[in-house]
Amino acid sequence: MEFQQATTGVPGLDKVLNGGYLRGCPTLFIGQPGCGKTLFLLMFLAEGARQGMRSVCATCTETPERLQAYLRALGHPVDDWLTEGTLAFVDLRPLPGEVMHGGLDQEIVMVRLATALKKDDGICPGARLAIDDMTRLAYGFHQADAVAREHTHKLLQLLRGSEVTTLISVSDTVATRNTLVDYVADAVIELSQSVEGRLMTRTLRVMKMRGVNHGTNEYPFMIESQGPMLVPVTALNVGHASRSGMISTGHERLDGMLGGGLYRGGSMMVSGTSGTGKTNLCGQVALGLCSQGLRTLYLSFEQDQSELQHDFKRIGLDTEPKVRDGSLSFARFRSVDHGLEDHLIRIAHLLTTTEADAIVIDAISAFADLGDHRAVKNMVLRLVDLCKTRGISCIMTELLSNENEATSSLGLSSLLDVWARLELYRQKGEYIRLIRVLKGRGANTSQQIKEFRITENGLEIEDPYVGSGSFVFGTEKLIREQAERHENNAAAARLEHLNRQLEAIPQSFDARFAQVQLERDEALNSLRSEIARVELALNAAAKDAQSILLARGGN
Repeated sequence: MEFQQATTGVPGLDKVLNGGYLRGCPTLFIGQPGCGKTLFLLMFLAEGARQGMRSVCATCTETPERLQAYLRALGHPVDDWLTEGTLAFVDLRPLPGEVMHGGLDQEIVMVRLATALKKDDGICPGARLAIDDMTRLAYGFHQADAVAREHTHKLLQLLRGSEVTTLISVSDTVATRNTLVDYVADAVIELSQSVEGRLMTRTLRVMKMRGVNHGTNEYPFMIESQGPMLVPVTALNVGHASRSGMISTGHERLDGMLGGGLYRGGSMMVSGTSGTGKTNLCGQVALGLCSQGLRTLYLSFEQDQSELQHDFKRIGLDTEPKVRDGSLSFARFRSVDHGLEDHLIRIAHLLTTTEADAIVIDAISAFADLGDHRAVKNMVLRLVDLCKTRGISCIMTELLSNENEATSSLGLSSLLDVWARLELYRQKGEYIRLIRVLKGRGANTSQQIKEFRITENGLEIEDPYVGSGSFVFGTEKLIREQAERHENNAAAARLEHLNRQLEAIPQSFDARFAQVQLERDEALNSLRSEIARVELALNAAAKDAQSILLARGGN
């Protein structure tokens, strides 16, 4: 036999019930006062009225006017529904005429309910009924338990035969569990609340639901201005949406360290001690994601929106344009205001209402005081699973108490795709911010440690000075670089001088050679002239001697 189901009107509950309440069957809500039973019933009726179905609320405790006021406070158009006839109230608070010989006349009750549920000649198809609360109706006249049990059983049988989808709230008593829960109801949902560390957590558990493969865990839920809501994160599919393509962080050097950017739908954690610049780095990433067309939610557990925007603007990160165009939104929670499960539900609700493609959580370590290590880790695991299932990029910061910690303080590093770490490094009287990427699934991340600087013009990631077998950062890096520049300048000047000498020496030797050659030529010419003069003198002397000889008559 296949059971049809009716939507609940409570966000997340249809998933737990694998479709909704059993159609045409009574479902019991059992719990102590203050658990929210009445609200679940009212949300069920409001969902029916919204769909145009006849929805009737039979009240056994509070006045119909008060219940109508509750619905108005939840934001529902009660007056319109009452006028249209889709919503009606039946006052079943005890009246003397309904008590016969000390017992409850269930026939009178059914006549009044049937009259409210009728349309024309019969009960409206898909009609919904909520009875709040059956305990008062059955035991309000100080009947014996056996008599009350008998009348209650008959009333539930009549309701089952009417094929009206019915929700009934009952108090959590021994008698209720022994009669209604075990033998009569087709479906039973238990609501409970617990207080730990002065923080209250409400949970829902499906005790039984015949014919439906429903969720079996305890599901935390919270009550907001629009009614109860829950996120069945313990029933999430194991499969995650595939990470698709890389998106830029808006910072070229950071993208380089991450192997190209962040995968869409991936998760990243930035760890570091106080003052390392985690929030500023997340501000840069948030702006980068917005610039890539991702609607981003920045959730802070430390600062409100005005403080964050002011601080970001001081370092060159102007978030106002992105806030105005709706691509960036801010939210702030205080970790001490709610328990772990309530925080998880609130974050999930925020992701739904903002339709976020990415979320920045600053800082996830704020949950550390709300439970033991294992509880916090399980909560964050479910949060990461929730984001991955929806294909939402998740960036978190983690505050480390000790800079020497080699692992995540919450043991979260194995849950995430990317783990970056910021550090404060002490060197010669100053602290220097450093950044490194410890882990990056599916990306060729940088293995280097780089300097991370926060300036009024934005974030800067710089390489260290490497020399003499050591890495140097900060002021010492500037001193080394300045000294290196002086050495390089001196070496360049020396090289230029040597090059000039290289050009001048051949010229000098050529000039000297020309001078020597000139002197040689001059010496040779002088010798030739002297030789010619001497030869000329000798020739003249010979001629003179010959002339004299001839003059004396010789031969």
